[in-house]
Amino acid sequence: MKKVLVLISLLVSANLFAGDLGPQSSWAEIDAAYSKVVINSASVSFEGRSADIMKVCFEGDMVRTIKKVKIYEMRDIGDRTVWEEVGFDYLYTPKKYTTEYCAVGRGRHCRWVTEEREYPESMMINVNKQPRGDRSFGPLMFRKLYTVPSC
Repeated sequence: MKKVLVLISLLVSANLFAGDLGPQSSWAEIDAAYSKVVINSASVSFEGRSADIMKVCFEGDMVRTIKKVKIYEMRDIGDRTVWEEVGFDYLYTPKKYTTEYCAVGRGRHCRWVTEEREYPESMMINVNKQPRGDRSFGPLMFRKLYTVPSC
């Protein structure tokens, strides 16, 4: 009898941990459960900086951050160089971009390939449970379609 009660309590606690999150949940609900889940989404590169694909929107043939971000400039102060905050602005990058990667081999024996790519308008995103120990993410809970909004 004790084993049955322990098993039932484990099942109940597993459901409470996830909080009824699933593919039917809105992205706002999933994002609000950030302490319970890890959203494994792609990144967008903005010349030396990056942003989560869920924090950008499409504006014509450009990708833009939804919110303004801090802008920094390098300044010389005496004998040292520091990054100083100079304001806020949107980051932009083209929707189509060129990437270079090692297709065969590695190191000096690598055969580099240049390829034209485009940031997708929709993609499947994995939602995992929070990790335990030194893992970067926990077990997969579900996958959900995400569509990048227009600005």
